[in-house]
Amino acid sequence: MQTGQMKNLRPITGLMSIMTNSLLRDAEIVRLSNTGLKGSEIGRRLGLTRARISQVLKRNRIRPTSFKESRLCAFCQRPFLAYRSQPRKFCSRACSGISTVRAAEKACEVCSKPVIRQASKKSRRTFCSRECYHSVRQDGRYRQNRQGQRRARAIVSKCFPLEPQHVVHHEDRDNTNNSLPNLRVFASQADHMAYHHGSGVQPIWDGRAHV
Repeated sequence: MQTGQMKNLRPITGLMSIMTNSLLRDAEIVRLSNTGLKGSEIGRRLGLTRARISQVLKRNRIRPTSFKESRLCAFCQRPFLAYRSQPRKFCSRACSGISTVRAAEKACEVCSKPVIRQASKKSRRTFCSRECYHSVRQDGRYRQNRQGQRRARAIVSKCFPLEPQHVVHHEDRDNTNNSLPNLRVFASQADHMAYHHGSGVQPIWDGRAHV
C-alpha cells in the first residue's frame, strides 16, 4: 500500500491522530508542559522517551523545568515561586538559615522596616531588601578611578609592604583622594567587603597612624 493511501486510513481524532502527526504531537507536548507536567509524565502519557520530550521542548524554546508553582515559606509563611523540580521549602536563604537557629526581629537600616534575622549576628548591618542595600552602597560618595587605585597602592607601598592579595581601601570612597589619612589596607578582598558590610573587620594598616 502506498504511503499516501496509508495516510488516508489514519484516524483524524484522538491520541492516534496526534501521535501520527508530528505537528500535532509537538503541540500536545507543549500544551502538557504548560500545564505543569514533568517530561517523564508527558512521556508516559504519549509513549515517548524523556529525551524526545526534551528535544521537542527545546526546539520550541521551552525549558522542561520552567514551570513554577506557588508555595508558602515554611518559616515566614509568605508565598513564593519555585521550580516544580526543586524541593524548596523556604522563600530565601535567610529563612532557611534562621529556621535552624535562634531568630530575632531587627530594623532595616534604611527604612526601619522590621525583618527577621539571626540573633547571633549582631555586628552585621540589616536591610529588608536589595533596594535598601543598594541605596546605601550607591549613596553617591563612591567615585571609581582606576588610575587613583594604582596611585594609592604606590603611595601605600612606601609605608607598608603590600602583597598582591592586599586591598587598598579609600575611606571616603573617593578613589582620587589618595591622602594617607584616607587610606586603609585590608588583608584580602573578603575582609574589605566584610568591612563595607559592617562586620567589624579591622584593616591591617591604617594611614592615619602615619600622618
